[in-house]
Amino acid sequence: MKKPKIEELIAKYNWQPWVKRPFSGFIMSTFAGGSTKQAFKKIGLPGWECDFLLNHAEWYSSERAYARTKPVVIKWLKNHSFKEISKRLESSHKSWVKEVSRMARKPTENNNKKLKILGAILNEITTYVWAVHAAEEFFTPLLKKATGKVIKKDVEKFIGDASFPSKHNALEQMVEEYKHGVSPKTLAKKYGWMRARDGFSEP
Repeated sequence: MKKPKIEELIAKYNWQPWVKRPFSGFIMSTFAGGSTKQAFKKIGLPGWECDFLLNHAEWYSSERAYARTKPVVIKWLKNHSFKEISKRLESSHKSWVKEVSRMARKPTENNNKKLKILGAILNEITTYVWAVHAAEEFFTPLLKKATGKVIKKDVEKFIGDASFPSKHNALEQMVEEYKHGVSPKTLAKKYGWMRARDGFSEP
C-alpha cells in the first residue's frame, strides 16, 4: 500500500503550523509514547489521546485530529476537576525524583535498565504535557464563556493576566539578570546546566 506524502496528510487534516522545535530521537520517542490511549489511561484519563504531526522539527496541530478525543474530554470535564490532574502530577513527581535520585546514587547499575526506567518516566511526563494541550483545546472556550459573564472587557487579557505564573523559571530568571547587566560569563556559569531544551539536542 502506498504511504501518503506528508503534504497530503497536512492537507487532509488541515494541519496548521504550531511551533518549530527540534528534539532528539530519544526525546521524540517519549512524546510519541506519551500520547497514546494507554498512556492517558495510566494517569487516570481513560479514552483520551493526542495526535500530532512532526515534519523536520516543525510541529503541527489540527482541530480535526482532536475530533475523536473532544467528546471524551468534554464528558470528563463535567464530572472532574483539573485539580485531580495536578494532584496526580505532584504525586508522580515525588516518585520520579526519588527514582532518578536512587539511580544517580548507583552509577554501576545496569545502564540499559536505567534507560528503560527513565524512558517510562519521560513517557509519563509527556502524557501530562499532552493532557494540558488537549484540555486547553476544549477548556478555553468554556473558560472564555464563563469569564465573559463577569468580565465585560478584554476577556482574553484578563485570563492571560490571571493565569500567568507568579514564579519565574530558570530561563526567565536568566533573561531578567541579563537585562539588569549581569555579565555573560556569570550567566554562563550559573545557567549553563540548561544547555538545550531536552538536554540531548544541540544548544
